[in-house]
Amino acid sequence: SFGAHGGINFYVGNNPQASGTFNAPLGFTPSASGLSLDSAKYAQKALGKQLSAVEISNFWYRKAFAYIKEHPFLWMRLLFIKFSLFWNPTELSDVADYYLAKTDSYLLKFNPITFRAVFPLALLGMIWGVRYFRRSFILYAGVFSFMISCLLFFINSRYRASALPFLIIFAGFAVYNILQKIKKRQFEQLIIYAFFITLLVIFNSKVINIDMSTGQYNLSVIYEGNGLYDRAIDISKKLLQKDRNLPLVHFNMGVCYYKKGMK
Repeated sequence: SFGAHGGINFYVGNNPQASGTFNAPLGFTPSASGLSLDSAKYAQKALGKQLSAVEISNFWYRKAFAYIKEHPFLWMRLLFIKFSLFWNPTELSDVADYYLAKTDSYLLKFNPITFRAVFPLALLGMIWGVRYFRRSFILYAGVFSFMISCLLFFINSRYRASALPFLIIFAGFAVYNILQKIKKRQFEQLIIYAFFITLLVIFNSKVINIDMSTGQYNLSVIYEGNGLYDRAIDISKKLLQKDRNLPLVHFNMGVCYYKKGMK
């Protein structure tokens, strides 16, 4: 996110309509290439001249920081929302959709190492690991550095996944300690820890409604680009049955019909 497109990504996560997740602003195309092109056109039109990639990025940084400066309390509230989303088990998507991919992937369907399973044990491991903080500092730094980078921009599973290797180590440490306590028959402590984990799971079990339209639209674009026009049209029709006000979906379906007629 800190590259040439860092500015627009920063604005996506810090603007008046920001929700903490990926939402293409100002009607921009919700894809990596589309967001890049649309943000460049907008910046160049606003300033009335051709801009380099760095200048375009700086334009969006300035726009985001202007919002933060003007609405500091709303931005702090947005940070809290992002913090909650980071630890929520829901797999939030941006241009690629986890749940859409899961429908056609047995690996994802039966994957036991999910964020929902790892997080409670990881937090328990992080609490137990405080006594070894100096030796495990790099693990804590890994978790919190990736969390902060997500809070600065927006939350999605692809970015959050960078913290998972560290969280899995903490979860493993928790499992090891639980097994040791079972071995030593310290059942009273285990009941307390089980109660703690249960409360944590309940507190963090809020399901976030997933909007799969962006992922499905991007899939239809891929189908169109590979000449699979019928598949792209089928997806577009399903999207438009839910919401007729999707201009990009209308456009892509029109392109498919046009190209299909040329064959």
